[in-house]
Amino acid sequence: MLLMADADLLVCSISSFSFWAAFLSERPYVMYAPAMQREGNRLFLWQPPAGAEPAPGGWQRGFAMEKESRLPEALKATLERRLAEKLARPRDLVLGGCVPVAAQ
Repeated sequence: MLLMADADLLVCSISSFSFWAAFLSERPYVMYAPAMQREGNRLFLWQPPAGAEPAPGGWQRGFAMEKESRLPEALKATLERRLAEKLARPRDLVLGGCVPVAAQ
């Protein structure tokens, strides 16, 4: 479960194991939209609570996707940033083992 939580993107099923990995992670995740409950233009994991509304603004971490849908642009941008962070690791002394000498 901890390895799942450290993944760059979680593709979750409707299972408590997936929910725990998403809960323990700070990474984005996708859920299969047809397996969710629909009420108007909103999707829920279970029966919708009365008056539930998506939180305004902020960073969206969870995405509901259809079988043939494309990745949302916000999710693509998040994954590209994550890749850039990983590619920068060789310039990290602890993770990469060395750093270049600073020019004087």
